[in-house]
Amino acid sequence: MRCSKPKNQTKTIENNKNNRKQRQRYKNNRKQKRQKIFFYGSLYMAPPKKTKKNNRRGMSKGKRSKGKRSKNKRSKSKRSKKRIRNARMVSKKRYTNLLKKKTQKKRMTPKDRKELDRALFVKYCKCIKKIKYSKEFKKGLEYPICMSSVYTNRGIKPPRNATKQCNQYV
Repeated sequence: MRCSKPKNQTKTIENNKNNRKQRQRYKNNRKQKRQKIFFYGSLYMAPPKKTKKNNRRGMSKGKRSKGKRSKNKRSKSKRSKKRIRNARMVSKKRYTNLLKKKTQKKRMTPKDRKELDRALFVKYCKCIKKIKYSKEFKKGLEYPICMSSVYTNRGIKPPRNATKQCNQYV
């Protein structure tokens, strides 16, 4: 009498062997890929790592740039000045709410403080530009007029170098 294994059991053994072989092949391939050495110029070196930083710089994935990097073309051309007219402002309702909070000394979040400072600064710069180019006022009077109307009349301490920062804008 022969002792034989049932058919189902032989199939599972064969499947296990195939799975082991596949896993072994997969591991070997991974090792080979890791150990590949590339030839760059006169040197043998490992392949460059694929990083997000390289891709952001405009390099294709996995390749390094050859030769000197090209200089940024924007630096050569004349950069246009920022325009205070195009500055993004908070809505009028939000602005009044922020001013109320500031004058009543209520708690403000850092975001609120930043928004209010920015809005006041933009108002100040716009005021300066209007008065500077109008013929009604003498030269140099725009700074104290705008400072008092935007900051001191509202009881807010003006920031340092506000006038110098306004000169960045056209």
